[in-house]
Amino acid sequence: MEKVNQLHNKNNIKWKNIVDKTTKTFFLLSTLISASFIIVIVVFIAQKGIIPFISDNDELGSVNVLNSLPKEFGLMDQHLYQVYME
Repeated sequence: MEKVNQLHNKNNIKWKNIVDKTTKTFFLLSTLISASFIIVIVVFIAQKGIIPFISDNDELGSVNVLNSLPKEFGLMDQHLYQVYME
């Protein structure tokens, strides 16, 4: 009877280890996918937000970062940005 209990305990421990490793792998993959999406979103927003400051804006000139920070900044046309002064 004791051998049966030991065998049952060994099988139970193996099963728990398999479930534990599977769960850890699942949560690790979920974490990596979520983190990669956050990085992609941040890069996309940063890229779209930096373009008016570094591009020529269809020969209208780039926007000065220091002058536009304390003011509202918006899109007038497809490629024309405006700084609203108060």
